[in-house]
Amino acid sequence: EDGDDDDDDGGEDDVDNEWTLRKCSAAGLDSLALAYGPERVLPVLLPCLREGFSSADPWAVEAATLALGAVGPGCRGEMDAHLPQLHPMLLAQLAGPVPQLRSISCWTLGRYAEWAVAEQVSGRRPDVLRTLVERLVVAAQDDHSGVQVAAVSAFGIVVESAGDLLVPLLTPIYQNLLAAL
Repeated sequence: EDGDDDDDDGGEDDVDNEWTLRKCSAAGLDSLALAYGPERVLPVLLPCLREGFSSADPWAVEAATLALGAVGPGCRGEMDAHLPQLHPMLLAQLAGPVPQLRSISCWTLGRYAEWAVAEQVSGRRPDVLRTLVERLVVAAQDDHSGVQVAAVSAFGIVVESAGDLLVPLLTPIYQNLLAAL
């Protein structure tokens, strides 16, 4: 599949209230993770994620990224063990050639913003929040409007999660967001 179908999230013509097959599937994964928890969801999902993330097909990677974000609220604590490997990959996807993959990576990064804040506060990854913020504000200037919207939305979630931790970053944040205007 070339990804040019009517169901691709992150497209410029995507209507927020239009329920596509992909949005319904993501909502279904979200519901399953919340209803059954990580002990029932992750044993089935993790092998699928590994397969998707290791694929050369950008649409398989995009689907895995969407699935990872979809289960975030229901499996967040158990995903902590996997995020040190996944988070840098998601950040790298923000510079990739496929706008839909950049967009869904922003969304997924937003779903795991609390993890980045916790890593920063604990000192385990002292630069994770700075790197996340830098990449999201740069993505807010993307050529593709769907990526811009996803980046600003994810950035808003980071702001809510990080609070005063962002104070040292305010000058570059303001500069980049003003450039996006």
